Amino acid sequence: MDKNKDIELNLFKVLKNYIVIIVSIPVIVALITIGLGFCLPKTYETNFRIVPSKESGSNGGSLLNMLSNSAGLAIPGGSSNSQVNLLLELYKSRRLASILLNDSIFIDLKNNKQLNEEVKFNLIKGIFDIKQEKTGYLNITVSYSTDFLPDEKQKIDVIKKVKLIAEKSVKIVDSLINLKNNNNAKRTRIYLDNELQKYYSLVDTVGNKMQGFQEKQNVLDIEAQTKATISQVVDLASELAKLQSDLNIAKIQYTENSPIIKSLSKQIEFTKQQINKIQKGLFLESDDYSLSLDKVPGLTKDYTSLFRNRKIIEQVIVYLETQKHQEAIQEDKRIPNLDLIDEPYEPSSPAKPNVKLMGLSAFLITLFITYLISLVIEYRKQRNAIDSIEV
Repeated sequence: MDKNKDIELNLFKVLKNYIVIIVSIPVIVALITIGLGFCLPKTYETNFRIVPSKESGSNGGSLLNMLSNSAGLAIPGGSSNSQVNLLLELYKSRRLASILLNDSIFIDLKNNKQLNEEVKFNLIKGIFDIKQEKTGYLNITVSYSTDFLPDEKQKIDVIKKVKLIAEKSVKIVDSLINLKNNNNAKRTRIYLDNELQKYYSLVDTVGNKMQGFQEKQNVLDIEAQTKATISQVVDLASELAKLQSDLNIAKIQYTENSPIIKSLSKQIEFTKQQINKIQKGLFLESDDYSLSLDKVPGLTKDYTSLFRNRKIIEQVIVYLETQKHQEAIQEDKRIPNLDLIDEPYEPSSPAKPNVKLMGLSAFLITLFITYLISLVIEYRKQRNAIDSIEV
């Protein structure tokens, strides 16, 4: 016969018989756990939310933003997403940790000779817990702990310190973004300065070429000089037409050897010669600035090319000077780069440890274990009793 079948445990009877043990031990463990909880370091947390300000999106350098807008591109510093990523990187950076470490808030940590710089930086980085929301906001939690067995004064100090750390981190990150933007503007301005020097040199070169061209070709103003030549040709051609008409009429009225016909013929011949001279730029022997009309197309092409190059360079210079001025303004610009959606606050109670939860958990776990042990003890007692009867 199976001996185990003779053992029947009444759960309620076991609970009744061992109620003192089952209840007292969990209560004692819970009280001990609560006591330890009060001895543990208290961690206080504050929370705030930030988002890049709208103005900060244009701080990556006006030249870069102008190029990105015209090309439809997103560049660092030119979009909200890149600004959020920049904030994430800064809050995880050694630069922020280094600045905070040199602040009076962390004077004790800085003076701790047992820890090296890397450990100190990692401890400060661990203070910040950063989460990016779908809306683009950054939800940042700052936590700071007391020592073991903290007194009320230390708790109050940590409560104030955790809020102060949050506020200072916002100011430091904002100043770092300003510094980055201003350095970008400075580098852009230096680049523009160098480019301007090149273009000023080019415009001087083109100006010298234009002057040499004008001196060599005796050109002052091609358009004006061409108009003057054509005007003279038109006047003489009109005069020639009148003389030709008078000659035709005279031929009807007079003989070929008539002095009038001879005179008109000489005038016509002289006028034709004058027209030819003017068209060749030889109207006066001492006139060095009359243009030959057959040279005008070539001269106009060469002069127009030089003039166009100079105008293009001058417009580029105007544009670069404008951009240089904007970058110089940006270099000294100080505007808020962050908008605080929810400001940091002083926590009213520690976030860790949760002493009540620790005590309750210890009580329930110990209660379950104690009850199981009571069942085992009762089983063994009954088992021993059956074995004694059989013997």
